Amino acid sequence: MQQPLPSFIRAGLTDAGGVPQSVNPRQFRALCYTAARVTDGVVLGFDPPPFDIIKNFSLAVFQFSNSSGDPLVFLLMNHHAPLLACASAQDLTLHITFAFIDAPELTAPFAPFFHILKKQELEHPWMWTERELAFSLSPPEIKEITYWKPRTVGEAIFNFWD
Repeated sequence: MQQPLPSFIRAGLTDAGGVPQSVNPRQFRALCYTAARVTDGVVLGFDPPPFDIIKNFSLAVFQFSNSSGDPLVFLLMNHHAPLLACASAQDLTLHITFAFIDAPELTAPFAPFFHILKKQELEHPWMWTERELAFSLSPPEIKEITYWKPRTVGEAIFNFWD
């Protein structure tokens, strides 16, 4: 049996039409600094190069150790819906697909304002047909999804589509 489309998938989410629900970038930044204090981390920056390109999300970079081999943690906020996710990477190389992680301590300050997406939700295969998507997404979004062919829910929610 086909899994139903998650409730957080709705019009405007992919930045290709629909009714976007703007999310406050100032609030996101303030909460990032709060999260860093609570977790003894450091905010290294917001949308640093090479992530200062066309995308439908904001990205904050955190460091939790002074060791050069420890991974960085990315906090991703969708521009059009109150959705938040965490990913990790060894460096600031452009990663078109993210290695999603669960980081409940880091995301706790965001919980009253955002739906915190779990790794399992983000890695779920994108399997819905155009017909199934028509109930939740706009025609331009469905066209974008058909063109870009995301493999996972995370790739659709946090994308680099132009």
